[in-house]
Amino acid sequence: MTTPTPTSPGLLLRPRFDAFIEALCAHIAGEGAKRRIAGPLIILIWQRLRRLAARFARLVTTPPRARATRPAGRSGPPHTLPRAFGWLARLIPGTASVAAQFRALLDTPDMAALIAATPEAGRILRPLCHTLGIRPPAPLRRPRRPRRAPPSETPSPEPP
Repeated sequence: MTTPTPTSPGLLLRPRFDAFIEALCAHIAGEGAKRRIAGPLIILIWQRLRRLAARFARLVTTPPRARATRPAGRSGPPHTLPRAFGWLARLIPGTASVAAQFRALLDTPDMAALIAATPEAGRILRPLCHTLGIRPPAPLRRPRRPRRAPPSETPSPEPP
């Protein structure tokens, strides 16, 4: 007799996360057409959401690996989507109803376990929270950075 293997919490979350992304994309398509939002903007939003979904899928299906170092400069094309907190909810009203599904998903014990086990989850979920105007739950929040101490007023040595 074999013992069942424990299922990763992420594998249980992936179908729910994918269903949320699909519902959000469908809502954006319907409301975007009603509000006459430019097609290229809708496509950019879809691409961003689907990239986040693909990153989440990779996170829960592949074992963690060593993080590759990136060059100091910023790579890739410049951001073309807005960056303000909750910009998608302001652009397409009614997104809050779909975002409530995401908030419920964030509050599940399985999601809390995934966030605690993998810091990469925060790098995927925090931008989505920001886009939808959702304050991240406590396990997902970044720790506050300590303030820099003001430069001390030490007199510089005088040249001879």
